[in-house]
Amino acid sequence: MLKKVVFIGLCTTLLVGCSKPQTTQPDTKPVSEKKEQTYKTDESTMVLLDDDDIQADDIVKIIKHGDHWHVFTKDGKEHITYTDPSTLQSGQGLSLVSVVSLQQLKNLDVVEIKVHENHWHVFTRDGMEYLTYENPISLFQNLTITQYQGHHTTLLNQSNNQKPDIQVVKILQHGDHWHIYTNTGAEYVVYSDPRAAYPNAFYGIYEGSHDQHPTPSTTQELPLPGNLGPVVQVKTLKDILGRNVTRIIDHGDHYHVYEGDVEIAVIHEDPKPYFPNAEYIKEETHGDIHVDQDEVFTYESVEEKLDENIIPALTNNIKSMDHYGHVNDGIPVYGTDDKAGNYFYWLHNGNHYHALSIKDLIKLEKAGELGGYSARDVVAFLKYKINHNYQVVEELDSELEQYAKVEFLKNYYHLDEGDYYVLGNNFEIQLTDPYIVIPFSSLSVENGTVTIRKQLPEFTKETVEAEEENEQLSEEELAYQEEKRKQQELFKQKLAQRQQIEKTWSKKYGMDQEEFAERFYDIADENELDCDITDVEFHDDSTFTYDGNTYSFTI
Repeated sequence: MLKKVVFIGLCTTLLVGCSKPQTTQPDTKPVSEKKEQTYKTDESTMVLLDDDDIQADDIVKIIKHGDHWHVFTKDGKEHITYTDPSTLQSGQGLSLVSVVSLQQLKNLDVVEIKVHENHWHVFTRDGMEYLTYENPISLFQNLTITQYQGHHTTLLNQSNNQKPDIQVVKILQHGDHWHIYTNTGAEYVVYSDPRAAYPNAFYGIYEGSHDQHPTPSTTQELPLPGNLGPVVQVKTLKDILGRNVTRIIDHGDHYHVYEGDVEIAVIHEDPKPYFPNAEYIKEETHGDIHVDQDEVFTYESVEEKLDENIIPALTNNIKSMDHYGHVNDGIPVYGTDDKAGNYFYWLHNGNHYHALSIKDLIKLEKAGELGGYSARDVVAFLKYKINHNYQVVEELDSELEQYAKVEFLKNYYHLDEGDYYVLGNNFEIQLTDPYIVIPFSSLSVENGTVTIRKQLPEFTKETVEAEEENEQLSEEELAYQEEKRKQQELFKQKLAQRQQIEKTWSKKYGMDQEEFAERFYDIADENELDCDITDVEFHDDSTFTYDGNTYSFTI
C-alpha cells in the first residue's frame, strides 16, 4: 500500500521541476483551446448566409457588425468591407480590408491605430487599412492607440452609424465588490460602491448564472469616476493564458484571477485546470443554501469545548483558523462573503487571510460537510483552540485503514481499476470533469468496519457512461479527450516510476518511503535543483547524482 505523504510528493511535482510537496493535486488537463470566432456578436449583428442578392461565387458567409461586414470566402480567409454585400450586383466587386496577423503588420509603415471592441483598425501611410485581432501596441510603441468611433464616412462614405453612448444600466452587488453592466453588453468589477455615480442604473444583488454573461470588456469604454478606484476587466480564459497566475478566487459562476497580489482579470471560464500551481480559494461556500437570520448565533453564545473527535471531520482550512474577529489591517480577506462582520480567520503567506463566518459554517452543516457535527460544535472547538493556543496534531491513516477506505469507496461507487486514484489524503474519481475528490476524513474505520462520517458526493458511474454514449462530440472535443487520455496515461507511468524509485532506494538507505521522499525534496530545495525525482541517479552510498553533481542523503 501507498503512504499518504509519499503520494502528495508524487502528484504535486509531476512533470514540473523539483519542489516541496503540496497538498493540492495539479490537474493534468492540457491547455487545449477551441477556436473562437474572430468577430464579436452584439445586438447589431445580422447573419446573411447564402443570400440570393450576393452574386460573388467565392463568398460563403457574411456577418454584419455595426458599420461594416465580415466576409468569409471559400479559401477560408476573412475580410472586412464597408460596402453592403447584399446590394452587390452581378459583375461588381467589393472593396475589402484584409484581416491580418501581427507578423504581417510588422514591416508596414503604420501611422494610426484605433481600437474597436475586440479588434484594431490599422492605417498605413499609403492609405491602406488593415484589421487585426491581436493587440499591435507592442510593435508600434511610438503610436498612441485611440478609440474607434464606429463610422467610416471619411474612408468610404458608406455608413453614418455612430457608436452608441456608453451608459451603465445595471449594478449588482456581490459581497465586497460590484458588477457593472453597460448598454453595450460589457461587464466590469469595482470594489467601491458605484451607485452614487450612476443613480439611474438598476441596482440588485448578484446571483450569477452559468448560462449567460456579458462579453469581455476593456476599461477604455467605460467612463468611471476616479473615486471608484481600480476597475477589473472581465476577460476570457484565452486572455490570461501564459500569465503567472498565483491565486484564483472562485465565486461560483466567475473567477477573480491574481498575478502576485494584483487582480488582473475576472473571467467566467474555470481557470483552475490551466494553473495547477495557483492557490485556489472557493469564496462563495454553498451560495445556494439559504440561512435565515434567526438561525445565526453569536460567538459569545457558545461555550468553548475541546473535542478531539471532531478534528478528522474538519478541513485543513477550518483547522487552521486561529483568530476570531474582524481584520482591519488592510490585508485582503478571502473565503467568505460576509466580510462586514466578524469571522474566523488565519494568515496565509503573510499577504492574505482565509476566513469563515458562523453563517458559512451553518451552510456547511446544512450541506452535510461537517461529518455529523453542528456549526455550534465547530465554533466550540475553534473557540477552545483560539483561547488556549491549542495545536492540532493529527495522525495519518495506517496502511490498513487506507486500504479499507479505498475498498469501501470502490464498492460504494461500483468503480473499476483506472476509474480512480489515491492522491495523498484524497480518493479521486476521474470519470467526471472536474474530478470528484473525496477526503479520507469523510470515513472512519473502527474494528475493521468503515462508516461514513461526512456526506459523500452523489455520483453514479452508470449515469456518466450513459451521458457519454449519448453525447455527440465535435472533432475538437474528441482531440481534446484524446490529449487528456495521453496526459493521464503519462501521469500513471510517471507515478509508477516514482513509486518504484522510492520503494527501492528508501529500503537501501534505511528509511521509510515518507522519510526518503521528504529528504529528497529538502535537498532539492536547499540546492535549487530544477529536476524531478525520476531525473536523478541514486547510488548505494546514500548519494544521488544530477547534472554532474553529487548530493548526499546523510543528515
